[in-house]
Amino acid sequence: MKFKHLMLSLGIMSKQPNAAIIAIAAVPFEPLTGEIGKKQFYKIADLIKQISFNRDVDKDIFQWWLSLPDNARNETIQVNVKTLPDILTQLNDFVALECYEPVQIWGNGCSLDNTILRNAFESYKIKPFWDQSHDRDVRTVVEIGRQIGMHPNNQPFIGIKYKMLDEAIHQAKYVSVIYSALLQRYNWNNSAQGGGNSGNVNWNNRGLVQRGTIAKIGSDC
Repeated sequence: MKFKHLMLSLGIMSKQPNAAIIAIAAVPFEPLTGEIGKKQFYKIADLIKQISFNRDVDKDIFQWWLSLPDNARNETIQVNVKTLPDILTQLNDFVALECYEPVQIWGNGCSLDNTILRNAFESYKIKPFWDQSHDRDVRTVVEIGRQIGMHPNNQPFIGIKYKMLDEAIHQAKYVSVIYSALLQRYNWNNSAQGGGNSGNVNWNNRGLVQRGTIAKIGSDC
């Protein structure tokens, strides 16, 4: 089975677009059903070679990684791991096998994870597997979820905090919970979500439309 959505989680050494990346996790998922792909991508990247390539390392973020418990800190520096260009090539191959084209790429937020990952592809002159028009932002969905009483903290975390694969799976789960709840609440059916006829959306439900403009969501939210 292929998926239309891919959740990213990066271990990064700064918040600059050219940040060094120490880990990449990518998890295919379907937000309508909450299904998580059985095949997932998770690689630890060589940090030293990235530093020599002038990818950015923030000393405070580096120290923060070192302050984490062993099971999370193990992502910081490892020997005998793949170089970042090799991992990016492997990620392209993984997405081609596991995801439909075009795939929607989710980051937390997309201006961080997606931007840094795209910068890495471009820096190493490797064609990225997605167009920027398909960037999707976890934080936007989370904020909408809060407005209807749903918070990601209510979703139990399974695994190791700050291990990027476990973080990506967790993000995919709570995005799916909020996503599907919104579609059910406002009667937005599957064909509309998939780019079908917008007439399938009951825009008059819950006070969503007033005098031809989007209005305040009804009091039941």
